[in-house]
Amino acid sequence: MKKLFCFLAILIFCQIVSGQSSITIDSLLLVLKSSKSDTNTVNTLNHLSFFTTDKIVDSAIKYAEKAQTLAEKINFKKGLSNAYNNFGNIYNNTGDYNKAIMFYEKSIDLKKQLNDKAGIATGYNNLAISFKKLSNLDKALEHYLYSLTLRKEIGNKKDIADSYNNIGNLMWSTGKLDSALVYHKEALNYRVKIGDKKSMAFSWNNLGGIYSDKGMYAEALPCFLNSSSLLKQIGNKTAQPIALNNIGNIYRYQKKYKEALALFFESLDVAKENKQKAQMAECYNKIAVVYDDQEKYNEAIEYHLKSIEIKKEIGNKKGLGESYNNVGVVYKYTHQYKKALDYFFKALKIKEEINDKKGLINTNNNIGSVYGKMGQYGEAYKYLFEGQRYAKEVGAKDMLRDNYFMLSETFAQQKNFEKAYEYYKLYAEIKHEIFNEKNMEQLIAQQTKYETEKKEVEIKNLTQQKKINLLQLEEEKLSVKNRNYLLAVSIILMLLIIFGGYSYFLIQRYNLKQKQELAIRESEENERRRIAKDIHDDLGSGLSKIKFLSEIVATKSKNNPEVTINTKSITETANILIENMRDLIWALNPENTTLLNLIARIREYCHDYLHDFSIDFEIQISNNVPDTEITKEAGRNIFFVIKEATHNIVKHAKASMVIVQISFTNNNLMICLIDNGSGFSINDSQKDGGNGLKNMKHRIISIGGTIEWLLNKNNTGTIINAIIPIQAIKKVNNSN
Repeated sequence: MKKLFCFLAILIFCQIVSGQSSITIDSLLLVLKSSKSDTNTVNTLNHLSFFTTDKIVDSAIKYAEKAQTLAEKINFKKGLSNAYNNFGNIYNNTGDYNKAIMFYEKSIDLKKQLNDKAGIATGYNNLAISFKKLSNLDKALEHYLYSLTLRKEIGNKKDIADSYNNIGNLMWSTGKLDSALVYHKEALNYRVKIGDKKSMAFSWNNLGGIYSDKGMYAEALPCFLNSSSLLKQIGNKTAQPIALNNIGNIYRYQKKYKEALALFFESLDVAKENKQKAQMAECYNKIAVVYDDQEKYNEAIEYHLKSIEIKKEIGNKKGLGESYNNVGVVYKYTHQYKKALDYFFKALKIKEEINDKKGLINTNNNIGSVYGKMGQYGEAYKYLFEGQRYAKEVGAKDMLRDNYFMLSETFAQQKNFEKAYEYYKLYAEIKHEIFNEKNMEQLIAQQTKYETEKKEVEIKNLTQQKKINLLQLEEEKLSVKNRNYLLAVSIILMLLIIFGGYSYFLIQRYNLKQKQELAIRESEENERRRIAKDIHDDLGSGLSKIKFLSEIVATKSKNNPEVTINTKSITETANILIENMRDLIWALNPENTTLLNLIARIREYCHDYLHDFSIDFEIQISNNVPDTEITKEAGRNIFFVIKEATHNIVKHAKASMVIVQISFTNNNLMICLIDNGSGFSINDSQKDGGNGLKNMKHRIISIGGTIEWLLNKNNTGTIINAIIPIQAIKKVNNSN
């Protein structure tokens, strides 16, 4: 779920201003009482309208109307222009954007007559805001750019920075992340020049948010750290929840859920203390997402609903749409599909209203995925292709990757394996494109730097606390009587002696047990090596001799067809026995009883075997497959299942391509074998009396796993999926 860093920064700025506005309003009311009906009165009324716009709408309108009437009466064009601008602000805040645009344009017309470039620039900036809220993004961009041009002519660096910031936010909201980076960097440059630390903090925060949306977490982390450092320097407590949440997000992406939750709860406490409802809603949402990652779905629902309640209260439509989507995701994971669809459609309605294209990608993908799981494939493809259209439009590669995977999954559920394979290839290609090992290395380096700095601060604090504790301890020692001190020391020494003796006894007993187990294990492994050597030396040489002699007999008996056929059969049998003997010797070797060695053997066998039949072979292994020891039985059964499967493909499938995928998910070893052959019917295969499929199923079940054959309705390929819990095949190792 993407973050609304810019929105939160603006919200916090408004809260800071609102803390001072009540004092300003009181002061202005005192000025108004003593002022006459002149330009000063118009200015005071306009200021009162401006400061009450966000608080009391009726009062803001009343003051603006009085300012307008008096300005028209005394022909005060500047005051009238400001009154029109205030009306624009009021209607912009209440959602009547067309009225807001009308008043902003009236204000701009008067400012043009007065040749007030700064006022004209502000007017066009305000117009852009209203057009943006009407989702007329072309008009919004046009007015933002014109405002920027005027501000550059004037040379006010603060206003120039604000314009770059506004354009950057517009680009960000439309998914044009590279352009957004350019404008936000320009905003930061100007803010650095004028030394505006608060605005610099918000710019760093925005840059971090955009880098996070691009999946460039190594670049995002230093941005967030810079923002946090600046906020601490200026003592801005109200913005601290943002800093904590941003660092928490990095921990979450690294799957350090304990650390992430600690930061999010700390952020929640600060937000509650400052009565920041928008931030409280965001914290609840982030806590819920972490629980969702941990598959603690009840806790996830609880915190999502808390977030929804606050977002409804404060009218945060975009946040509400995201929360509805998140609740739908939880119900999707727990297979409560009707509830999931209810929340997804609530989210979709809001996202269509506010034209949140990135949100529309996510929600359309989710709706399509749920319909697929319910077997309603027509509806599934409708929403999935809609999500794909939006993803391509905004260039969101990560969401496009998810869309391809969901389409592949849905086509596979419908048993349309040709399409499933087509979209799985697209998914794999874009996934490879997104992954950047260099970024991950940079992220680790940046995180290590941050952790080091954090530890140094903690050590410094601990050292100071330790000095205080030592002083207190010295004072306590002076007040303790010698008798009690000696008694305490005696008891401690006695307990240490007893504990030390018992610990020594346990260690000796444990070491003896370990030596016995090691001796037994070494004896077993030596025996296995001896058996393997004997098989190789005796049986291997004998089989090779049989093969050699049969080939000689076949050569000398070319004129006798019956003898030739029999000797050829002997040669083939000898070849099969030699190959099986090699597999047996490999399995007996204790050095080969690891998962990665098994995978290496599978790769070697499949490549050599399929190469003889001109069948292309590809093996895809995920990076997280553990190098763990497995039982001999597991290794042998898995290998023979692969062997039987490849034999069936060569014999029956007429395939030109075979893919073996090996991955590790949720403590399960996932083995998927895909071919593009003619497919087959399980029922027909069983009727023919073949035991191959039965044997494969028996082998996988015997080691605690499951296996299934997914068949295309047109019999144009086969997918074999085997799922094996790693704990079921892991070798128990009692050694140190």
